[in-house]
Amino acid sequence: MKKPYQALLGVALVTPIIVGLLWFGASGTDKSHQVTASLPSSDISIESALATPSTSQSVTQTAQAVQPAVEAQVKKPVNLTPEERRFILGEFVKAAEKDIAQAESGLAEAKAQGAVAEDIASRQEKLNTMKQMLQRTLVRNTGV
Repeated sequence: MKKPYQALLGVALVTPIIVGLLWFGASGTDKSHQVTASLPSSDISIESALATPSTSQSVTQTAQAVQPAVEAQVKKPVNLTPEERRFILGEFVKAAEKDIAQAESGLAEAKAQGAVAEDIASRQEKLNTMKQMLQRTLVRNTGV
């Protein structure tokens, strides 16, 4: 067999293996987010079954799979000393103020350059959210 044909044969044999590994690798090992769907009856072609999956079934299965995963991620609160709480809160406030200052300067720069109104609005919304988060954190941790 000639070299070009050997190369084509090798590619033809290896490609399905690589695609399969990538497919299974992309699905990950986390089974809590995996969604399975059953194929419809045999009177519909496979192509049409793959092109139009049942959305209600997949949404229900996704919701059921995500709920235990979220519950598993909730951890018990850690008991901290008042000194540790003050330190952590102080570091958070420093980082938040730095991020807020960067967001404000980015917003001012975007306004000065005449950015699109949607961009300015999204930056303003992000800035407001950051300020609200900082304020809520400070209110929840008064006396610390």
